[in-house]
Amino acid sequence: MSRALTLFACGLISAGAAAQEGAPPGQPATIEEAIERSLEEIPAETVFFEASDGVKIAGLYRAPAALDVPRPAVLMLHGGNQRKEYYWFSGLVETLLDDGYHLLSIDIRGRGESEGGDIEALRQNPTLAHRDLVAALGWLRARDGVDADRIAVIGASYGGNLITSWMRMHDEPVRTIVTVSATAISFRFPELYPGAELHNIKSSGLYLACSDELARYDAAATAERLKTMTDGRSEVRIYEGTTHAIGVFIYHPESLAEIDRWLEQELGGAPLQKGG
Repeated sequence: MSRALTLFACGLISAGAAAQEGAPPGQPATIEEAIERSLEEIPAETVFFEASDGVKIAGLYRAPAALDVPRPAVLMLHGGNQRKEYYWFSGLVETLLDDGYHLLSIDIRGRGESEGGDIEALRQNPTLAHRDLVAALGWLRARDGVDADRIAVIGASYGGNLITSWMRMHDEPVRTIVTVSATAISFRFPELYPGAELHNIKSSGLYLACSDELARYDAAATAERLKTMTDGRSEVRIYEGTTHAIGVFIYHPESLAEIDRWLEQELGGAPLQKGG
């Protein structure tokens, strides 16, 4: 997808789903049009699987061009008011496909095509969404051609909170995680995790944020704190500005190169080959 289109789509996210007046010729006027355009350029398979409590979870899956050897996989978790398709116009999908990863982006329960629409229940018990994460990882690990030992999870905003809280509660880590604009409610509001033993993150982690995101996010400080709570190798990248969640990929394309470098380092690189 062209950089002009990704920038325009980011503007639509900020404006909401309503049509944007004065859209340049050839550019989408709504988020739905941006999604349709991005899926035309990078087709994906819509998949469904069940979480442990029977809630049906929807995802977009794209295999790498080359399936000659088992390859690493990346699970992508969206922000709280977004959907699985948003990653498709962020620039991240193109970057990762070029390096031969299996990609799965899911709708967290209550969003998009997934069931379980009680958002208030999620606010009161965020661990409900852990079931979606576990189901998605299970689906990926069972997929032909996926190296089950080389899986990363990328989470933006709420998605970053989801993966960090899950990693702090479980001893079976994925190989590495990447968060963008996480606010890490597991250490801000531990009362939302009654009875949980919240330990350090066992895997490696790359934590991205912008310097001046809205005060209530405090994402830059969160990124620094997450680094101190990570037992494995960890790095922080702070970009200038106020951009939040997947907008960081669009307005700071250098973040894509950082993620690309990090995943190749943490997932073992070889036998990755450019797949297109």
